[in-house]
Amino acid sequence: MGRRFYSTLKKDMKIAWREYFFHVTIITAAVFCLVLKFIIPYTFENITFFVYMEEGALPFAIDGFESEFSSGNLTFVDSREDLVERVGKNTESYGAAITKGDEYPEIELVLQGYENSRFRNLIELQVERGLSEFLKGNFFYRMDYRVKVLNPQYGSRILSYSDVLLPLFIVMESSFIGYFLIAVLLFMEKEQRMHTAFLVSPGRAGEHLLSKVVVMLVLGLISAFGTVIFLRGFDFNPVYLFMFLAVSSFFGSSLGLLIGSFFDTLSKSTLWVMATMAVIAIPVISYIYPAFAPIWVKVIPTYTMIYAAAEAFVDSGGGAVFYKNLSLILVEGMGIFALAHYFFRRALLRKN
Repeated sequence: MGRRFYSTLKKDMKIAWREYFFHVTIITAAVFCLVLKFIIPYTFENITFFVYMEEGALPFAIDGFESEFSSGNLTFVDSREDLVERVGKNTESYGAAITKGDEYPEIELVLQGYENSRFRNLIELQVERGLSEFLKGNFFYRMDYRVKVLNPQYGSRILSYSDVLLPLFIVMESSFIGYFLIAVLLFMEKEQRMHTAFLVSPGRAGEHLLSKVVVMLVLGLISAFGTVIFLRGFDFNPVYLFMFLAVSSFFGSSLGLLIGSFFDTLSKSTLWVMATMAVIAIPVISYIYPAFAPIWVKVIPTYTMIYAAAEAFVDSGGGAVFYKNLSLILVEGMGIFALAHYFFRRALLRKN
């Protein structure tokens, strides 16, 4: 069995290389690395906030006022015109002009112009919060309290936007692309009638399908480890990442094999392939926008996969969540692989 499986795996590896599967995977990983490294900001800490404070607008000095703004560097300017000019020159900046009012200070926000209403409300809320917190601390009351961190080793690292988006790529690379490429590989064999030759070979259907799963795993390992090391160095859990890639690649590949078992060509299966990809991509919306997390979204396997992938980069205080999610994905993958094996064998016998 070992030699038969090795021969089948060697054949699939050659086909994957000849058909540019490795090239597509590496190029996809490189593009994602460049986007996260040079386009997506590390955090919003590099955003500058300019403030023009008219003399007498507030009944107190402004020393220490900048500490209440948590969204980046705060810079005071001498005039409203200077404020507008600086915001116009720096595309990663915003501003506020605080002037005298009849009863309360008037605040005018100076933005870039492309912000939607929600982001404008967020900036407005941040400015109001800064003023109110400063007023409370200087005029009404001071709150004295201590914060005791029970587990300082967990959650102390500031997460960047690359850290937040990285699990999405790992899931996409190991499951989405693996799901699509393994289906393409199966269709290529059917078009070349290689499955007919398989019937007269000593190999078994399980070995034939499993070798393709291993090919997708190798592609996932190359792209995932390369991307993570490029973006984070060695600041991750390699054991968790390897385990996740093994299980998620198995799931995605099994799903691709199941779809490929029902059709002879890629053109005939396009609708089902795209529809399945659309469904398994829905949890991405829930991950980016956590308020959207109905029960039916959590049932989709990729929802569990995204949070399992995040455990490889962010230590949340133990492996219980990781192993629980991984076990669920593994059981689902085994069930889908069993179905793929059954329908693949049935299709072979029916056609021959």
